[in-house]
Amino acid sequence: MTTTVGSMTTTTAMTTTTRMISSHRLPVPNRGGARGRSRRSSSQNPLAVLSMICGIAGLVIMVPGICCGCFFILSIPLDIAAIIMGSIALYQIGNDGGEGKPMALTGVICGSLALLIFVVMLIVGVALHKKRRRTARRRYGPLIWN
Repeated sequence: MTTTVGSMTTTTAMTTTTRMISSHRLPVPNRGGARGRSRRSSSQNPLAVLSMICGIAGLVIMVPGICCGCFFILSIPLDIAAIIMGSIALYQIGNDGGEGKPMALTGVICGSLALLIFVVMLIVGVALHKKRRRTARRRYGPLIWN
C-alpha cells in the first residue's frame, strides 16, 4: 500500500520489511568466556594429539622391549609424557571446550597401560632373578655368588 502526502511517498510493506530487518538481531560470535579466553570449538587440542602419539609410540616401543630389555628405558619418558599431556588436554577440553577428548583418553590409557606393563615386567624380572640366584647358591655354593 502506497500513501502520498505532499512530496513524500511511503510504502507500508517496505517500511515493515525494513523494520523487521533492522530489529532482527544477528548472533554475535563468542569473543571469549568469563575468563577472557577464546573457545576452540572446532579445533583439535594439540596436547590431545601429542598425548595420543606419545601413548601409542610408548606401546609400540614396549613390544620389542619385552624381548630385549633396553627398549623399556626408551618407553618410560613417552608414557609419562602421554599421561601428563593427556590429563592437561582433558582439563582444557572440559573447561574451554574443543575437540580431542577421545585422543586425550587414548593417550592416557596407552601411556598408563605401557607403564603398567613396565612395572609388571620389572617385578617379574626381579623375582626371577632372586629365584635364580637362590637356586645357584644351593647348587654351586655360597662362595661363587657373593
